[in-house]
Amino acid sequence: MSVKEEILRLLKEDPDFRRELSDVLGLTAFSQLKEATEQLSKVVVQSRDLAVRLEGVVERLVQRVDQLTQRVDQLAVRMDQLAEAQRKTEEELKLLAEAQRKTEERLNQLTQRVDQLAVRMDQLADAQRKTEERLNQLTQRVDQLAEAQRKTEEELKLLAEAQRKLEEFLLATRKEFSERFDRLENKIGMLDKTISSLGQRWGVSYEELIREFFKEIVESEGINLDFINRFTYKDQQGNFGAKGTRYEVDIYAKDDKVYLMEVKSFAEGDDVEWFNTKCDVLTRVLGLKNPIKLFLAVTAREDAVESSKAHGVKLIYGNLVEEPKRSKGKSEEDLSA
Repeated sequence: MSVKEEILRLLKEDPDFRRELSDVLGLTAFSQLKEATEQLSKVVVQSRDLAVRLEGVVERLVQRVDQLTQRVDQLAVRMDQLAEAQRKTEEELKLLAEAQRKTEERLNQLTQRVDQLAVRMDQLADAQRKTEERLNQLTQRVDQLAEAQRKTEEELKLLAEAQRKLEEFLLATRKEFSERFDRLENKIGMLDKTISSLGQRWGVSYEELIREFFKEIVESEGINLDFINRFTYKDQQGNFGAKGTRYEVDIYAKDDKVYLMEVKSFAEGDDVEWFNTKCDVLTRVLGLKNPIKLFLAVTAREDAVESSKAHGVKLIYGNLVEEPKRSKGKSEEDLSA
């Protein structure tokens, strides 16, 4: 072994030799440099280990960055979708705002309508109150009418009883009336002869004669000749016929019955028709309800009888003849009963 190799071996293996050699040679700084070198070697080794670990971390970071990049791309797509959704949402918000505006206008209109309805409800409530008051009054009136109806029914019962007694009386007096009528026929024959002799003289004495002639007949109807009145209506406006037409009849009222009467010496069909027309006009003028139309004639033609049946006229006559119709003159003027 050479001296060099031995020195190198001692330097490596013998610390005391290295220290002495350092003292001899003044290599303390070298020793420190060597220690620093050794420490640096350790640091380098540690750095290598750290670098290895850092490479692993970097690889993981790269992977993470790739993942984050993918996530960012996904987020970008999502952001685009959200932006489109935001745009649509803004459009919907605009529509909603417009709808809200219209809704507010509608609400304002409805508010006004509600106010109007409130006023109307107040009016209806007032009308309801008045209606209830009216109903209360009507209820009282109905009660009064019910009481009046009850009294009317009682009166009708009394009238029915009176009617029954009247029918019994009429049955009892029918025979007597028949005998009176036979006597009247005899008088009529005599009166007809008297009329033929009188000719055209129709003075007051003739009127009184006719009154006396029909006295028993009309009294059998319950009519008092002293209370018969003459009624004349002149149609100035022509409401029922020619302007200025005069409608005259005799009127007699008893109880609930009203008689419209005509007295003539001779009755033809035209006479009965004209009497019926006058009765219809005066019924409307006076507001009568179902008046009894009574026509009295000394002598009647058959057509007068037929006309009376057709028009609901009660014709009472003394003698029935069939002869040619004669012209009308002053002798055929209506006679007051």
